[in-house]
Amino acid sequence: MPKNELVRTISEFESAWAHERPDLNPAAVATDLRMQLVARHFLDSSNSALANFDLEWWEYDVISALRRMGRPYECAVNSMNDILPLSSGALTHRLNRLVARKLVTRRTDDNDRRRVLVKLTAKGLVLVDNAATARFDAAQSTVNTLSEREWTSLNRILEKLLAK
Repeated sequence: MPKNELVRTISEFESAWAHERPDLNPAAVATDLRMQLVARHFLDSSNSALANFDLEWWEYDVISALRRMGRPYECAVNSMNDILPLSSGALTHRLNRLVARKLVTRRTDDNDRRRVLVKLTAKGLVLVDNAATARFDAAQSTVNTLSEREWTSLNRILEKLLAK
């Protein structure tokens, strides 16, 4: 369904509830629905950009976390759990897939054999740098309909909502 039809559908949803149950205020639910649509729009845009690099969102999430750490793009697996909100099993599964794709390596720490380190490979570094450019461009394209002032206000509002 085109976006303008979705916006109209939400307005119709709001009007119908106001008519059928005047004791309920549908405005908050309508806001919720609009925010879900905006989130889906951002996600679709990001997924489309990442698909050009044969990357799933979760793969990008892991390799971009390593990239943001800076050289040598290596981290203890248990520290990655602090960065990425994943269970250890989910992270292990993701790392196994990334190792199989030769985007990261995994090794035991020479100084502490109990620690496992994960590191971006040269292939992973090139891929994440190119994908990050596309990902950032996709997000920028999505917010380009806003003025600088609107964008700043939106970020302040979203931070306030997220702080609750």
